[in-house]
Amino acid sequence: MRTSYHTEAFQVVDCFNMIHKQIAEICENLPQEESCGFLLYKQKKFFVKQCENKAEDKARYFKIDPFDYVNAFKKYKILMCYHSHVLGDESPSDYDIKYSEEMLMPLYIYSTVTKKYKIHYPQKLRMYKNLKLLTESKVKLCIL
Repeated sequence: MRTSYHTEAFQVVDCFNMIHKQIAEICENLPQEESCGFLLYKQKKFFVKQCENKAEDKARYFKIDPFDYVNAFKKYKILMCYHSHVLGDESPSDYDIKYSEEMLMPLYIYSTVTKKYKIHYPQKLRMYKNLKLLTESKVKLCIL
């Protein structure tokens, strides 16, 4: 039993490391503007979905097309939204916090400056931190 637990723990760590690596790679490929997208889940698989940033000031803000939300929502479970900060660290801005609270969606923020990330959880979803999906074994990461 103990071996199984440790194997699952390593699978979770490996999966999260792959997710972080993929999001960081997407963000680093657009160093002049904030990248954005979703971390999705379906049938024991995680999906990183990149979206086009529709904001007018792409260096300071991100905006995801409502149709991207609808399409993701129809096909997957949306776990969180990700975006990058190209002008500062990974701390959520006031805009990020407002967005997260209004959408009731956790935000994964990656800084291309510090090369670090932070996950902001909306106040009403603090229990969401315990993503049960990450404890399931045999999860796979798929890039869309």
